[in-house]
Amino acid sequence: MSKRASSIGAAAAMQYSSKIICIVMQLVLQAVLARLLAPSEFGIVAVVAVFLAFFNILSDLGISPAIIQFNDLGRKEYGQLFLASSILGILLMAAFAALSLPIAWFYEDELYRSYIPVASVTVLF
Repeated sequence: MSKRASSIGAAAAMQYSSKIICIVMQLVLQAVLARLLAPSEFGIVAVVAVFLAFFNILSDLGISPAIIQFNDLGRKEYGQLFLASSILGILLMAAFAALSLPIAWFYEDELYRSYIPVASVTVLF
C-alpha cells in the first residue's frame, strides 16, 4: 500500500472514530439529562438541541475540508479564513438568538426566549 493510501486510511479512521466518540458522548449526556430534568424541561432542551445542530451544520459550510484540501495556504489566507468564519459565526449566533421569539411563540413557552440566546453562543465557537 502506498504512503498516500495509508495516510488517507488513517485520516478516515480518525474521522470515523471521532464521530463515534461524539455520538457516544451525546447519548451519555442525553441519558444524564433525562434523569436530572423533568419531562417538560427535557423537551425544551431537546428542541433547543435540534436547532443548535442545524445552526452548527450551517456554521461549518465546508471551510474545514477546504483548509485541508489546500495545504499550501499562507499566513494571510489563514487570517482571512479566520475572519470569515468568525463573522459567519457571529451572524449565525445573532440569527439563532433572534429566532428565540418566533420559537417561543410557536411552542407557546416563554422559556425559549431566555434559553435560546444563551445556547446561541455555542454556534459562535
